[in-house]
Amino acid sequence: RAFTTACVLFGNGLKTLYVVSKVEDAFRLRHGFFPEALLIGEVDGIKVDGFDLGNSPHLASVLRFDGKTAILRTSSGTVGLDLARKAGADPILAAGFVNSRATAKYLAARPGGGSLIAMGWKGEKPSIEDDQCAEYIQALYEGKAMDRAAILKRLDGHPDLARFQAP
Repeated sequence: RAFTTACVLFGNGLKTLYVVSKVEDAFRLRHGFFPEALLIGEVDGIKVDGFDLGNSPHLASVLRFDGKTAILRTSSGTVGLDLARKAGADPILAAGFVNSRATAKYLAARPGGGSLIAMGWKGEKPSIEDDQCAEYIQALYEGKAMDRAAILKRLDGHPDLARFQAP
């Protein structure tokens, strides 16, 4: 979800995106360096008080961000990026279904490809949408056909995805 939101932000004109793993880092970064930056994100799926937007690709899709800077903090995605950075991963790609083809194409052009890590919920519990996305990217990377309708059917109404419907 974080990386889908990021793609939507850039698709709607965002110029620069900084990702942080802690809420206080988001406020500190805006206060100290980017006072005009939008704060976007959540804790446990709920928009943070004082943030401009939650981590909602849908809400981001109806807004324009032309030339703006944003700081993104999420419970799973941005925390995972930070952990990957600390582990020395290079490069680090933030992928979702919306940029899956570009991600697979990039990996296919790299000698040795890369590793896919399905982030899951807070990096602690598998999540079906992340697992399905990783499988989809792998299939694209390997040049295999994958039935998008079958993926959507597996995801539709899955109990683990109910958290995305909560306020």
